[in-house]
Amino acid sequence: MDCTITERSVAAAVATSLARELEEDHVELWSLPCRLGRLLLDPDDDAVLRTARVVLEVLVADGAMLGDYVDGTGEIAPWPSSGEEPVDRVMRKWRALGRQPNMGDIGWLTLPPGVPVVPGDPVVRESAVAVLAVSSAQQLVATIEHDAQVHLGVSEYETTLIDLLTLLESVTELRAQFVEILQTLVADWPWGAVEILEFTMHTLRWPEIRTALEASAVSDPDFRHRALAERALEAFDDEWEDGEIYMYYRPDEKASQWSRLRALGRAARSHLHQE
Repeated sequence: MDCTITERSVAAAVATSLARELEEDHVELWSLPCRLGRLLLDPDDDAVLRTARVVLEVLVADGAMLGDYVDGTGEIAPWPSSGEEPVDRVMRKWRALGRQPNMGDIGWLTLPPGVPVVPGDPVVRESAVAVLAVSSAQQLVATIEHDAQVHLGVSEYETTLIDLLTLLESVTELRAQFVEILQTLVADWPWGAVEILEFTMHTLRWPEIRTALEASAVSDPDFRHRALAERALEAFDDEWEDGEIYMYYRPDEKASQWSRLRALGRAARSHLHQE
């Protein structure tokens, strides 16, 4: 089964976090399901495996290697070439465990000297990690645009808005590319644009998007677009009254479950930034 859009966006965030860490040290594979579990809500084993495969495939495509720790040296010995691809070997060994891997199981990720992976580096803006993150953002935006056209209320696609916010907030190295995606919404105002902009910007407060909205509110020749821009600008205020249409931002007791998810999401994103 192919990854869902949510799983791909989580894979992009975790791959970026691992890419940052690999610039400094080796990473043992037991930590991968832990990272995924913090961002995948109620993940089953198959979802974790699918998402882990995507993470490993993009990192390996960008130059990371899989291997075994050599005792006493602090080095990773790459797995010798065989008829089995390294990521396939990880998946086979993982499934054979019948559980999530622990310390000492399966192997390690490492980065050869001189190989840049972090997608924010100008040299690797077209890395597999960067392509995955940007394409995931584009897919999430397209899904929201579709759902906004066919559904009457935001409750039908609010989880997708949360997925988008998580991705934008986690993969900070690609902010410039994400800004371009959102600026296109301000220029064209497709279905769902105002929901995407107000939902994400109440948390992110990106000045580039605020500037684009202010220009649209003043100079867009279509009065409907000017009204949408003015509405999205209200989300930049701390006291955003219309934010209560979203359970994610609703303060009352009805939002207890969503508040829990919000706290979990923020904790997970904070953990990604610290790694």
